[in-house]
Amino acid sequence: MKLSKSLRIGEVSKLTQISVETLRFYETKGLLSPSKKPTTGYRYYSQESVNKLSFIAKAKTLGFSLSEISELLAFANEVESDCEKVKTGVENKIAEVQAKITSLQDLEASLQVLNKVCDGKDPIQKCPIINSLKGELHDLDS
Repeated sequence: MKLSKSLRIGEVSKLTQISVETLRFYETKGLLSPSKKPTTGYRYYSQESVNKLSFIAKAKTLGFSLSEISELLAFANEVESDCEKVKTGVENKIAEVQAKITSLQDLEASLQVLNKVCDGKDPIQKCPIINSLKGELHDLDS
């Protein structure tokens, strides 16, 4: 969407579906700044700001942290650079995601073991899941 005028923070919030509080937070983190300094108390944002917010939102959906997004924005503004740093960042993010997947698979396996040892019919005092969490059950695989 192409803007013909500067927008106030509330208008940008509505347009981008990013809360005013989040926009202000991005300002404190240096990711965003109003295009016009407030003399009337209103912050005004340009098309460039809206584009930057779109970039930030897309990067967040890909799992990038605000620090990583800040780096990506800096890379995007480097005139005499190539994609190597960005590609390395994406490869690092892929490795991080793969580690999280492995961790979640391990968690699922542990929960499956707990689920397997409990038929759901014992009184709560004899519940193998509760006892396992209390450390009172030592051999779940048998």
